[in-house]
Amino acid sequence: MKRPPERPLPSLAPARASTVASRPHGGPLPTRRAAIVPAIALLLAGCAGSPPAQYFTLTPGTVATAPARPSALSVEFTPVTVPQQVDQPQLMLRTAPLELTPDYNARWAAALSDEIRSGLSTALSARAGITDVTALGGTRAGPLWRLQVQVQTFDLPVGGPATLEALWRARRLDDPSAAAWLCHGQFRTATAGPGLPALVDAQRQSLDGLAKQIAGVLAGEPSPDCRREAPPQAAASPQAQ
Repeated sequence: MKRPPERPLPSLAPARASTVASRPHGGPLPTRRAAIVPAIALLLAGCAGSPPAQYFTLTPGTVATAPARPSALSVEFTPVTVPQQVDQPQLMLRTAPLELTPDYNARWAAALSDEIRSGLSTALSARAGITDVTALGGTRAGPLWRLQVQVQTFDLPVGGPATLEALWRARRLDDPSAAAWLCHGQFRTATAGPGLPALVDAQRQSLDGLAKQIAGVLAGEPSPDCRREAPPQAAASPQAQ
């Protein structure tokens, strides 16, 4: 036996319309409206009172030191890696030994890994005249180094000091037989004053210290925080035999 189709539910719109239409002028509707309007005004006032977001960068607009003479050295960066805990659009502030607090009104102008690479590139150019050819695909003549930078600590405690710790490798692309360098750098910089601008600038100075270490190694200056690595061909040859 075939079941009859279900009857549709009655629409409540006509009843609601007739109820509204039947309210006498001056009834409860204006009272509700009078309560809603101030609430909306308070909400809008709260939104208008929120402070605008600040955007910070690790690349200075003007270089404090005189630009170095162009060097024959050039570098090509691989993507910089940073700890996931601080790889956020907001500044992650150290507020306790085991606590990080995001400041939602303070943001990085670009992804943190891009900020670090750009800051390093600017510092290497200003300090040693080293050219960053990452976007050019390494077409410049002269010694060409590939830089791998793994940031292990990027700490911004409220009030400072800012701490930067990184493991990095430099390998010649134009001379595959040359040994690579594997280095460790740790830098801690006190803030020059209170507030976030001073804290970010302290971390920029830490980044400048890392750039100084990199530039020295690429120029042939020995560093106690570095060790040589055998080129890939030499490292693979014992296994091949």
